[in-house]
Amino acid sequence: MYISMVEFTVGPEDKEKFAAKIERDTETLKTVNGVLSTEAWISERATKTTYALITKWESEEAQKTWINRPEHVAHHKKMSQQRRENPGSISKIEKKVSGYHPF
Repeated sequence: MYISMVEFTVGPEDKEKFAAKIERDTETLKTVNGVLSTEAWISERATKTTYALITKWESEEAQKTWINRPEHVAHHKKMSQQRRENPGSISKIEKKVSGYHPF
């Protein structure tokens, strides 16, 4: 078993857009092979909001297969290219990724 936690922190201007993304991601993950459970949490402050997406996987390999799927890799490459070409075109998002094995 493996648990992944991804935290996204955004400013007020991106709060609603990111809430919709987290809802979509949570629903999608519920249908992914190797996912045992997934849930989303939120921490709201005056100047920023953090969304935590916590997913329990059958194995770390199942999680890596999901992360390394071609459409996911292509999406991140596209966003990186957009940031380089036009730094103001994509909002600043803080992202923290953690993974946990049973103790």
